[in-house]
Amino acid sequence: AVESEVEQLRPVERLRLEELKDARRHCESLTNRVADLRIHVDDANDADDIAPLPTALTPPFLQGVKYMMDSHYVIFNLVAQDGQADQKHIALLLYDLIQIPRLVGEAAAFGGSNVEPSVRSCFETVRLAPTIGMAPFLDWMKQEPQSVVWLPVMHRLATAEFAKHQAKCNVCKMFPIIGLRYRCLRCFNLDLCQNCFFSQRTAKKHKLKHPMQEYAVP
Repeated sequence: AVESEVEQLRPVERLRLEELKDARRHCESLTNRVADLRIHVDDANDADDIAPLPTALTPPFLQGVKYMMDSHYVIFNLVAQDGQADQKHIALLLYDLIQIPRLVGEAAAFGGSNVEPSVRSCFETVRLAPTIGMAPFLDWMKQEPQSVVWLPVMHRLATAEFAKHQAKCNVCKMFPIIGLRYRCLRCFNLDLCQNCFFSQRTAKKHKLKHPMQEYAVP
């Protein structure tokens, strides 16, 4: 009975239904990958060692993030009705998204579980109207609000996954640097690979507080 009802839907509605199903599958896969990442981080902490980039941050995980970044309109449609979403549903959406960094103990860096400031900043773009449409929501997301700023970071990881930079990491000596490359703007000719950068490893007189330039492409 359900299948016959789906077949009777108009083409646009069927397409939207498939997009929503696809989005849910990607989100479920991403959540599972984050759970694997949490286990990896816990193991690394128990071993009191600096772990390399977790295996969870490999194609399935990163492509899940990339899908979410490239399909903001699909994410919006998960909570929208007739092209509009109210504050309650945007809050629920942001709360669900913040659960991903929460699993690795990083939620506090993105405002914690309190998504109210982000919801308010979102609706300030439409002068605190009762609902928001897709266009202003997408514009707001492009500003990288605090509660979802982790998403574009992971997206850059996915984009730079196979990038090869003709530079050597000054810590682990990786050459060429694969993935994101970070160059210190204060130290002379000092480059770090993404593993060493995210692990906060240093070399020579380099300090963690030094400004860094990120390169996603060679």
